[in-house]
Amino acid sequence: IISTGFAQEANRRDFVVNWSMMSKIPLLAELDARDVAVVMPLFHAHNFPPNVEVIAEGAPGNAIYFIASGHVRRRTPTSEHSYHSGEVFGGIGMLGGGVHSATYVTAGRCRLLKLYKEDFDRLEMTCPQVASHIRQVAAQRKSARLAAQARAAVVST
Repeated sequence: IISTGFAQEANRRDFVVNWSMMSKIPLLAELDARDVAVVMPLFHAHNFPPNVEVIAEGAPGNAIYFIASGHVRRRTPTSEHSYHSGEVFGGIGMLGGGVHSATYVTAGRCRLLKLYKEDFDRLEMTCPQVASHIRQVAAQRKSARLAAQARAAVVST
């Protein structure tokens, strides 16, 4: 009885924490109750202190991250970009099936929701509209990054 009660209380706490974090991310806050019920169990909540490497350059793209609070810096040898609360990172590496081309480091305390590739695959079957929107965001980011790299190449020549 005690262990069942503890497990139920832990599940309730996880639900509240994940819902609180999801509601701070515009992409997820727009979901209806049915989609939330499907999506919420797929996310893993993480709290990170400052200066923690979340993704290393060259690491396999096995997850996408949603920032509930704080911000993360994307670093390459030639550039740096900051992602803030409500934004998403790691999607290009995950959806492209490759490795990450940059290092992602917390710039302060961060609360992140992590969606593993296997869970994203489940999401595509159960909530295709949500998965499609995540794919669109990643595609837009990839296009913007390629355009910025092309401009930088022209400037340097």
